[in-house]
Amino acid sequence: MKRKIVQTLYFVTILIALAPVASAQEWAGQDTSRRHKSPTCTMAGRAGEYGLTWSGTMFLPTGAVPAVSVGKITFDDAGNVEGAQTVSRGGAVSELTFRGTYTVNPDCRGTITVSVYDQSGSLASNVTWATVSFNNMTEAHGVMTSFVAANGANVPVAITSHVVKLFPESRDDDGNDGR
Repeated sequence: MKRKIVQTLYFVTILIALAPVASAQEWAGQDTSRRHKSPTCTMAGRAGEYGLTWSGTMFLPTGAVPAVSVGKITFDDAGNVEGAQTVSRGGAVSELTFRGTYTVNPDCRGTITVSVYDQSGSLASNVTWATVSFNNMTEAHGVMTSFVAANGANVPVAITSHVVKLFPESRDDDGNDGR
């Protein structure tokens, strides 16, 4: 019994002695410059070209209609956004473009507000999204918070989106930034 107590005390002493050493260790690829400060999101961090998808349901007066989209969206660092998408609503496919503005807060949440146009250039709708950026601002998720048809009708929706940066900073063969 005494031997087990001695072994346990010895083991605990070693763990306590090694804990500061383990916590001070740096691991390969660790960005030590960012470890002590809170990361923040910025407009410049969002700037770039992204692939986008969204899907969900639109609740029209005639009933619920599934809707999906795939496209490309471009953000500049001044808060402007534009893009093009192929949309399928209940199986009816259309090509649409959009342009508008966006914001990004330091906590990585933001908004996107766009006007959407059909192929003839006529206004089709005005849409607002709530977003959150993640993965070092190379991706974002969103939820559509407002869809207003060109005739002014508010259309209830349950639609989510995902965007992924098309060309994140390239890396050389050693995994270093190509700068």
